[in-house]
Amino acid sequence: MRKDSDLLVFTMHSKMGFINGSRYTDNDLQKIPKNTVFLRLENSFISDAGVVAMPQLDQIRCIDFDGCNITNKSLYRVATFHSLEELWLEDTQVNDSGIMLLGKLKSLKYLSVLNTQVSSKVAQHLKKSNPDLLVDYEIE
Repeated sequence: MRKDSDLLVFTMHSKMGFINGSRYTDNDLQKIPKNTVFLRLENSFISDAGVVAMPQLDQIRCIDFDGCNITNKSLYRVATFHSLEELWLEDTQVNDSGIMLLGKLKSLKYLSVLNTQVSSKVAQHLKKSNPDLLVDYEIE
């Protein structure tokens, strides 16, 4: 069983490649260094427009979008980050169809979709397609 202390979001704050973008806007996302490993955007002022304009982040391991004004449009871009291990989407506007885009991210080990429109059925389906994935979701 995975513990909170095992999650990258709790351990990478002082590591090389960490970016605290909690005050970022859409324009700032275009300037993210391509070697970023952990991107904390929790409660920032970003939207889908900024996320789709992000550079390709080949080394990204964790993105925290909790509380951001993003929808499924952003997940099309996120689904291209093949090194992504953790994705935090709590309190966003994503839903079932967007989450299904993440099924091809075989490196994904943790996904949080609490307080979203993601159904438990789709969350469980995603977990079945990737047995190493831990999904935190609302139980209906």
